[in-house]
Amino acid sequence: MATLVGHEGDVNSVAFSPHGLGLATASADRTVRLWDPKTGRQRAQLTGHRDEVYDVAFSPRGNLLASTSFDGTIRLWEPAKGTLVGVLAGGQGYAFRVAFSPGGVLLAAARQLTEKDSEIELWDVASRRVVKRLKGHRGLVNALAFSPDGRLLLSGGKDQTVRVWEVSSGRLAQVLRHARPVTAAIFAPDGRSMIVNDWKAIKVYPMKPPVWTRDPEALLRRAEREAGLELKEFTLRPKR
Repeated sequence: MATLVGHEGDVNSVAFSPHGLGLATASADRTVRLWDPKTGRQRAQLTGHRDEVYDVAFSPRGNLLASTSFDGTIRLWEPAKGTLVGVLAGGQGYAFRVAFSPGGVLLAAARQLTEKDSEIELWDVASRRVVKRLKGHRGLVNALAFSPDGRLLLSGGKDQTVRVWEVSSGRLAQVLRHARPVTAAIFAPDGRSMIVNDWKAIKVYPMKPPVWTRDPEALLRRAEREAGLELKEFTLRPKR
């Protein structure tokens, strides 16, 4: 067992690289540090954030590392070289949680706007532009996770809700009312359920079809778009 010594403030987040050969830590001392998890040796100290660093996440290939900070920015680093490759400044408030999509194309970042309002930014990593803003949470968003196929994004927060978003459209697919503020949430490896944690318990929620797939008209319109066909006419009547 290795002990990692070096940070001069609280450690807020840790993340292993995809193959487990590297470890990143985020700290209140405004630094991100890279470590060899086998030996405990520090490989690099990444500086540049002007305030407390809260979260870190590796891309699926491990070639990028994202960090969030109370300074409002999201920074992208190249872990192999320990160098900064980009700064994402999304808007007001501070960046909190961050997560890469399974293909590494998108980066989701939870941003605290005010004490009661948050939004989730979806960034295109290549262009470094926000492509969608997901709004609905009240208060801090503590958890972000993409589904294994990358089609859905899971978020959980202080407002005691778990929300599932369709990534392609940004639509809210499902809202679950949790008993307490959510501190962590992930999809099961098969994507058929969600594991949600709070300060007292862990709960497993089954996935349900998105709301619009239970709306016949919306389902037909979606099928029309995906098939490249034009539906000329249809009528919906209540059952007798």
